[in-house]
Amino acid sequence: MGAQKVKLTDNRVETWAPPKDGKEHYLWDTETTGLCVRAVRDARTFYLYRWVAGKPKRLRIGSVGEVLLARAREVACAWNADLHAGRPLTPLGSVAASDRGPNARTLGAVFADYIEAVKGDKTTWEQDQAFFDRFLKAHAHVEFDEIDRAFVTARYTEVRDGKIPRRWRNGTAPKGWKQRPTKVQAARFVTLLGSVIKWEWKRRVLSGEHTGNIPDSPTKGFLGLMGHKENKTYADSHLPQSEFDAIVAAIDAHEKAGGNRVRCDALRLMAWTGLRKSNVLRLQWEWINLNATRPYIEIPKGEFKGKREHIVPLIPQAAALLRRWRKSDPKAKYVLPGRAEDGHVGDLRPSWVKVLELAGLAERRPRVRMHDVRGHVATKLHRMGVPVGTIMAIMGWKNVQTAMRYIRASRDEAFDAMEKYGEAWGKGTLKLADEEAA
Repeated sequence: MGAQKVKLTDNRVETWAPPKDGKEHYLWDTETTGLCVRAVRDARTFYLYRWVAGKPKRLRIGSVGEVLLARAREVACAWNADLHAGRPLTPLGSVAASDRGPNARTLGAVFADYIEAVKGDKTTWEQDQAFFDRFLKAHAHVEFDEIDRAFVTARYTEVRDGKIPRRWRNGTAPKGWKQRPTKVQAARFVTLLGSVIKWEWKRRVLSGEHTGNIPDSPTKGFLGLMGHKENKTYADSHLPQSEFDAIVAAIDAHEKAGGNRVRCDALRLMAWTGLRKSNVLRLQWEWINLNATRPYIEIPKGEFKGKREHIVPLIPQAAALLRRWRKSDPKAKYVLPGRAEDGHVGDLRPSWVKVLELAGLAERRPRVRMHDVRGHVATKLHRMGVPVGTIMAIMGWKNVQTAMRYIRASRDEAFDAMEKYGEAWGKGTLKLADEEAA
């Protein structure tokens, strides 16, 4: 038995030439879940293969030639929708293109258009595609307009409880392996689905396909109902100076107590350069120029999130740390070597957890992240009077909106600013306050 997986077209179905060995051969469609052409000797037939009640089921649509590919897709989509809803299959003769509406779009089609639209601007689109392939591809046939709160709840539960098996490279999972339940991935899944739904309704409005009020998204408020905390961004969400100083001191204390030196230096580089953790871990010597009048790091285009080359000026502390590592291993490829297959240090979490404990911030760990160090660097530069445009160049941001999400003013700064504003009015405007005091 042989099988191929391609996007079915009328020409491919017509010219497909499987071996005439008397065995079954299949040509699977990548566009419609479960749709295939089955060939045995000279007979070719459209079938829909699906798992029903835990068992594989083969549903015959019709012979190639008697049934067109477009018709086979319509029947397959209608039956997929029936199976998903748990209702009896629509009779073959009752399935027509008009039943699904001329503008009916499946979740798979909407997501494919969404990815094409955001590729140019969203650097994490590949992660979105991977999430869809893992958690939603089995439901790509579902009509977009049929997605409701029940659908979101069912898919969320599958992800949260680990009911969707992980795809391993060799196609199998280790013996006894079980996927751990994770609310984090479930929340990310719901957030992605909400973004896709919002994008599709916006597209319909702009194209004139929809007029009137836009219905509420089935993902709206869902995470709050499931017990997820709202991800609020407020004035003190980034590290105050006192906490940042405590973390820097804790890194030194952790190393003196026998902590991993490579991980401690990685945390120092994050604090001294404002780089993301991933960029620090993968830092290579060929990117670093320590002999220049002003030492710097030049990260190549393919290695930086902004999809462009990025220059990072080095302060004296960072340059001294890099020179020390260069002397220790002149032939190394990575600045921070590790035992991983890639050759560089891997996870920093063990050291980060210990550092927070030494800094007295263990109880705040869910709210204090390594990435907050990057936000603190940007905020401190802003408080020093560095223009926003210069901060954007240092941090590698493309637009002001991104910079403003990282640069935060503390409450004390807000009070100080308003006190100066009051002083600017002069003493002559304080008569009303004097009268009230009397």
